[in-house]
Amino acid sequence: MARAEHMHLDGVLDRIRVPYLVTHGKHDTQIPLKWAHRTFDQLLNSPRRELVIFDERTGGVMHSSVDNSGPVLDCICDFAAETLGGRTA
Repeated sequence: MARAEHMHLDGVLDRIRVPYLVTHGKHDTQIPLKWAHRTFDQLLNSPRRELVIFDERTGGVMHSSVDNSGPVLDCICDFAAETLGGRTA
């Protein structure tokens, strides 16, 4: 974890000028939730930024949503479809 503290996108995220989706499991034990918020907060120039935290109700609470990936995959696919002008179910 000490090494991971230095692995981030600080100083870069404000350059992103495309839609950006941040997803995170509420109980992720590998990547702290605060890092998802840190990423989202720096996406100042993204025309559409979205932060989705998956919890017990929505599913996918662990790292990479390995405990229930379906809802997260649906969220990512819907975001991509909406961003590219497609349809969602």
